[in-house]
Amino acid sequence: MAISIFTSLQNLGIAQILLFLLSFAIVYGLLKQYKIPNSNAAQAMIGLAVAFLVLMAAPVALVNVLTEMSANLILVAVGLLVLIVFLEVAGIQEKVTVVKGKDKDGKPITEERNVKIFEKYGYAFAIILGIIAILIFINAGGLGLIGMQNINLSGASTTTVIFFIIILLAIFWLIGEKG
Repeated sequence: MAISIFTSLQNLGIAQILLFLLSFAIVYGLLKQYKIPNSNAAQAMIGLAVAFLVLMAAPVALVNVLTEMSANLILVAVGLLVLIVFLEVAGIQEKVTVVKGKDKDGKPITEERNVKIFEKYGYAFAIILGIIAILIFINAGGLGLIGMQNINLSGASTTTVIFFIIILLAIFWLIGEKG
C-alpha cells in the first residue's frame, strides 16, 4: 500500500513540487532574514521567481536524488518521533549535578536534579542525525551529483552501517553507566 502511494505521488510530480517548495523556502527565508527588500510582497515575488527558475534548470539526476532522499527522510522522521515518544513515556532521565552557588567557606553548593536524556546528550543525538542524513544522501545517489560516481552504497550496506553505529552507541552507553 505504501509503495503504491509513493508511486502515485511520483507520477503526480511530487519531486518537482518539493524542489520548488524547498528553493522558494530557502530564498524567501534568506530575503526575510536580511530584510532585502523591505516589502513582504517583493520578497515573496523574488522567492517565487527564483523557485521557478530553479525548477526549470534542475537536472533530472537532482530531482531523482531529492525524491529518494525525501522518501527516506520521511521514514527516518517517523522513526525518530516514535523513539522520542517511547523515551518520554519510559521517563528515561539522567542525574546531573548543578552548582547553585558558594557557601560562606567558598565551597560550592551543589544539587542533583534529573534531566531528560535529550537535554544531557543533545550533541550526541545531533551527531547521529547528521550521520543518518549523510548516509541517506549517499544511498540516494547524491555522490553522483558531486562527481563521485564510483562510491556506491546499496541499501543493505547502509543498513549495516546504521546497525553498527547503533551497536557502538549501546556499548558506549553500557560502559559509561555508573554503578
